[in-house]
Amino acid sequence: MMTFIARRCRNLILFGIAAAFFFVLYQISVSSLQPTPYYSGWTLLVMMVFLALLNVRKKFSFLPMLGKASKWLQLHLYVGVLTIFIFAMHLQFRMPNGTFETLFALVYIGVVLTGLLGLYMSRAFPKRLTSHGETIFYERISVLRRQICEESEKLVFDSIAETNSTTLPEFYTKRLLPYLKGPRNVLMHLLGSKLPYRRLLNDMDVVERYLNNIEKEVFSDLKEYIESKENLDHQHALQSGLKYWLFVHIPLTYSLLIFLVVHVVVVYAF
Repeated sequence: MMTFIARRCRNLILFGIAAAFFFVLYQISVSSLQPTPYYSGWTLLVMMVFLALLNVRKKFSFLPMLGKASKWLQLHLYVGVLTIFIFAMHLQFRMPNGTFETLFALVYIGVVLTGLLGLYMSRAFPKRLTSHGETIFYERISVLRRQICEESEKLVFDSIAETNSTTLPEFYTKRLLPYLKGPRNVLMHLLGSKLPYRRLLNDMDVVERYLNNIEKEVFSDLKEYIESKENLDHQHALQSGLKYWLFVHIPLTYSLLIFLVVHVVVVYAF
């Protein structure tokens, strides 16, 4: 059985051979004054239809004769990258002209970018999820978030009678409550940045200097709630990315297929 590295090297070599093959054909076609855009266009259409079949394959995963989903995904990846070269050849390595062609190119770029983004997320996010606190089922995140908000609020306002001070409740209402009530800093979590969380901790350190001993005990418990909420936000952001990126990639793919069909009809009609 081939190792992962051996399979990766084999796939990259085959990809390089395919890319070189199409480029040589392109050069021969151009030098012999053949209708290169027609050939590259039909090749691109066939490849795009094949790429769209991955979503169909997922719906019929119970049929073993269709092959392993992992192999389909590998083919999807390499064929998808190969379309970049074919698309550039179809445009004859120039910027598109006209409104339709420009929209066509923008939709294609959107498909490629969302596909590459999905590849990155599927490789990187699972590791980041397991290395950042406890992994939590997506459906439980909102329940746990609400529970943290309710318990922390009760903790803070129950302390008023004992401490006879409003410093902590005021800080909680103005600074912490907005943070606890819903998912926060989604983009920063996707980028792997903890800057907003560190700013919040710095603000808490400043306020803690003005608290009495009883309030500091409450504040210590409150910091644990904040840490738990930070993990929930991290889990929510990354799991949402893995869950919903296809809702952008797949519609763009079908939009691209429509553009391709319309493009073929227009070319042969005029």
